[in-house]
Parts: sequence; structure tokens; C-alpha cells
Amino acid sequence: MSDQTEKKDYESLRKLWEEEVENNPKTQSFLEPYKQSDWKDLYRQYAFNKMLAYQNADYYRKHNESRQNQWIYYATRHLAMIQQKKLFDAQCRWRAGQEVFEGVEICYDFKILEKNVMSCNFLEEPNSYDIDLYCQYLIHDSSFEWYYNDYSSQWQDYSGFKASYVGQMDEGMNLPDWYEFHNSRTGNGALLILPDLRGQLERQYRDLARAEKIKNSPPAPPYTPPPDADKPYLNYYDKTVHLELARQIENKEMFNMIREYVEATEHKGSWEYERAQESFTYLSDIKDELIPIKAHQDFRMALISAENKYRAKKIAEHLPIALELYHTNKKLQEIGISTYQEESDSSFDIHIRQIYADDILLGRKLSGEPEDFNF
Repeated sequence: MSDQTEKKDYESLRKLWEEEVENNPKTQSFLEPYKQSDWKDLYRQYAFNKMLAYQNADYYRKHNESRQNQWIYYATRHLAMIQQKKLFDAQCRWRAGQEVFEGVEICYDFKILEKNVMSCNFLEEPNSYDIDLYCQYLIHDSSFEWYYNDYSSQWQDYSGFKASYVGQMDEGMNLPDWYEFHNSRTGNGALLILPDLRGQLERQYRDLARAEKIKNSPPAPPYTPPPDADKPYLNYYDKTVHLELARQIENKEMFNMIREYVEATEHKGSWEYERAQESFTYLSDIKDELIPIKAHQDFRMALISAENKYRAKKIAEHLPIALELYHTNKKLQEIGISTYQEESDSSFDIHIRQIYADDILLGRKLSGEPEDFNF
């Protein structure tokens, strides 16, 4: 059936439903308190909405299910943030030689575990104390990382976090806000002061391996820069470049038309305005709750903060449910049914891990030591 035929069928249904609602005695009783001049428009609009509901029933059902389940989804993801802090603290102790963990042989293994932290068997499972502490964090910080992302975040970046902690790097490598809050309540920030014994040894072995590979590798061919190496790159999306080109090749009338187009479509927004617009749109779609917006000298920041606080509140409300689901799924796993979160694709990290491991073993061999990870 063609799209045009389908449209005709739906239009026929709309007309049929308009006649039905008009001729239904219950409709007349329903409309009696209202002005009769509006009845005809009601028949038409009701039938139109009924047609849309019927035509897109599957889409609207899935959309509503998604909205109803979103906070369980986000709360479940935030359980992973709780576990990331436990994993990071474990990494600090492991690097200092204080603990040994099954399956951990080199520092890079913590990068592998980061991607599937909820499957890390040596970590203490999330509990009610963790939930209470995390809810305090959500209420405390209106700029929290509400959207947990396996790939964009660097939860186990030990080198960057430690260097920042001791003042060796810029603010861009600061600890995640959640880590800072957790440390302020638990004193676990002291773990970053522990010596990185394991990391130092691994770097020594890898340096030996790299030096050996360079010594035994043929020299690289000399680099020959292209003839235009000193020229700048061209941003071919830049409309000002287009305008300058038009100035060179177009007649005056066409140039003026292009100039008007560029001026009319020039992007004058900023990140703050765009983010505030997103927050306004998001908050406007919430129909069942009143969202408080605190006074602020910058209305954009007020909107962004209101959205973050709302999200934090909803996630905090659903964290206990997510914890129950977690424990239920663990019990199902014990009888061979895996229902928890999907595992992230760690193939790239596994490849990098193999390179690190091979270099460490080669460095051990060059040092006259056993080719294993027992050091």
C-alpha cells in the first residue's frame, strides 16, 4: 500500500470518527455545559487527535515507556559511579603494594575494569550506606555528572588525578566532583598520597622495552613536508570564507544576496545561551511537577541549575529502586541468568593492554628478571 493510500485511509477514518463523535448521545451530554458554537470544532479536533493516536500508537507507547523508565535507567548508571570510586580507591592501594586483586596484573587492567565496573567481582557491592552518601552528594552539588558515560569519562585516570592532586597539572585534570565529595566525607583522599610503586616499576620496564625496540628498528625515512606545509588549513564550513570568495568571483547583486544570507544566519549564540535554551525546553516538558528556580544574577545559570537539581532529585529518588534491581539481578546471575547492564566494548583497550603487557615482560627480560608480573 502506498503512502498516499495510507494517508487517504487515515483521512477517511478521521471523517468517520468525526461523524461518530458528533452523533453519539454521550457526546451531547458531555458538551451541554459548553457553548454550542464550539461543538463543531471539538468534533473535528477530537477526531484528528484520535487519528494521530491510532496512526502512531506504537511510537507514543514506546515514548511514554521510555519517559517512565528513564530515572531507573539513570539511577542504575549512577550505581556505576559509586563503584567507580571504590575501584579507584582500590587502584591506589594496589599501586602502593597494599593489596592484591584477582585478575589484576598491570596498571592498565584498571582501565579495562572501568568499562565494566559493575562486573568487578573484588569490589564490595553497593549498599544502603553508599546510596545515602551518594544522595547527599546529589543534593549538595547542582553541577553533578548526571549522565554517566562509559566512554567519555576517565574514572580511573590515576596519573592525571594524582598529578592534579599534588599540584603538577592544570585544573582540567581535577578529580571528579563525586570523588571530591566522597573524600571529604571518608578521608580517602589520603590514598592519593600513597606511593605509586607499581606504576614506577612498570614505567621503568616499558622504557627499557622501547629503547630496545628503537635500537633494533631500521631508521625511519626522513620526513618530507608537502609543498604547502606552511599554509593554514581551510575551514570550508566558515561562511565568512564563503563571503570572501563571493567578493572575488560574484557580481555585485549576487554578492549582496550571499552577504545578506551570511548575516542572517550567522551564529551569535554562546554555550551558556544554548545550554539554557536546552534547560528551558526540558523543564517546559515537565507537566506533573512544579520546578523551583532560585534567583540568580544570570538567568541562564538559574535555568541550568534548576534542571540539574531536578535531575539530581529524581535520580536520588530512584537509587534505592536501582539498588534493589541490582541485587535481584545478582541473584539471577548466580543461577546462570544474566540480566544486568550490557557490557561495554573493551576490544580497543584489550589491544592496548596487550601492548603494555608485552613491553613490561620484555623490560623484565632485559633486566635479567623473570618474564612475569610478580614484581
